[in-house]
Amino acid sequence: MKLKISSFSSLNQSYPEQHLNEMRNYWDKKILEWEKKRYLKSSYINPIQRRQAIIREFLLSMDPGLTVLELGCGTGLLYKSIAPEKKFKKYYLVDISKVATDQLQTTVEDSNVKIINSSIRNLDINILKEADLILSSGLLDWLEIDEIEKIAKYSKGKTFIHTFSIKSFSPIRLLHATYMKLLRLKFKSLIVSRYHTKQDIYQLFGHKSFIQKYYQGSFGRIITNQKINKLAIRNYFKARYKEVDYQKKQSSFPWILLKKLEQSLYLDYFNKHLKEGTTLNIGANTFGLTDFKKGNKITTIDPCCQDANIIDDFEIYNFNQKFDMIVMIGVIEFFESPPKSVKKAHHLLKENGYLIVFLHKDTFLTSLYYRFHKNRGINLTPISERDFINLIEKTGFTIEETRSFPLWANSYLIKK
Repeated sequence: MKLKISSFSSLNQSYPEQHLNEMRNYWDKKILEWEKKRYLKSSYINPIQRRQAIIREFLLSMDPGLTVLELGCGTGLLYKSIAPEKKFKKYYLVDISKVATDQLQTTVEDSNVKIINSSIRNLDINILKEADLILSSGLLDWLEIDEIEKIAKYSKGKTFIHTFSIKSFSPIRLLHATYMKLLRLKFKSLIVSRYHTKQDIYQLFGHKSFIQKYYQGSFGRIITNQKINKLAIRNYFKARYKEVDYQKKQSSFPWILLKKLEQSLYLDYFNKHLKEGTTLNIGANTFGLTDFKKGNKITTIDPCCQDANIIDDFEIYNFNQKFDMIVMIGVIEFFESPPKSVKKAHHLLKENGYLIVFLHKDTFLTSLYYRFHKNRGINLTPISERDFINLIEKTGFTIEETRSFPLWANSYLIKK
């Protein structure tokens, strides 16, 4: 018997393909800008980042022998955040936006990952049957009833976690509804996101599942048939709040001026010595230059920055390519072992490749910089100018250019 769900509008069966095409076009236009603003913005932790973090901790607690199916994956931000810590037997990434899946194809090379460009309605049911764990983040709000029924049908008997927006009369929810109407006007679209009642979602996914809030006052809900480790989530948010505070302070006076100096230095070296080729930018959070190209492919690695190509530690990550330029501006003191990191950079550089290093001087301003980080639980590893030059020469590099910034740092252009 067909379910009658109160929170869904009826689907006009005469234009399902037209509806899917409109949905695909809508997300093709919106996905990259939306992810950047909603998932990657670090000035505060918004509800979308909260739900993503909860699902992330949920996945990290799961058995790596599972086959995971992520529906509505976008450009794979969730997968990229867990990949450095956990590798599942197989991981399906599915999204209706071709813009999203095309970008995924260029950024994810793991052999256990399969990327699929498909709507839920047209998704092969064999994939749904194969999966041991089915998840979605924010997807249910954008689907028709037959698509949600399809997900619910194959989620039963498996591990699942999905998020949805609850139908309520809270001021926050009404504000969100207004925002969505403005967004539809901007993209000139009739696509509508929906809100659901608890009863409707329980009816679809079963009363043995759990529904919980993202946080107090939120209209966002999570439904799962597994208990969530709330302690792990609390610890994660403590770390995230600490990171957000760090980013705010790092962008305040006087650090923002020094940051701009580092950025201008990077661009100067980049334009003079590398018009084309490949660059590895270590500490992506320093610049946010992931979109800066000019014929050059930039790979960014950072253990904390969510917009980095690789969210991992440079010292332990295994790279499968070599680079024409490696950038270490303002990060060498963050390494546990600067000598090992310089040697690794030498190994990863192509012949005649360049290493750019920004090394802080032993000054009062630098001592404030070190104290700033120590107060936030980050212990830096000081390295003197003499020790650094000896290390560079011993490793087999040649220093081609040194620039001095009084009371702050020296920059080095180093050639292999």
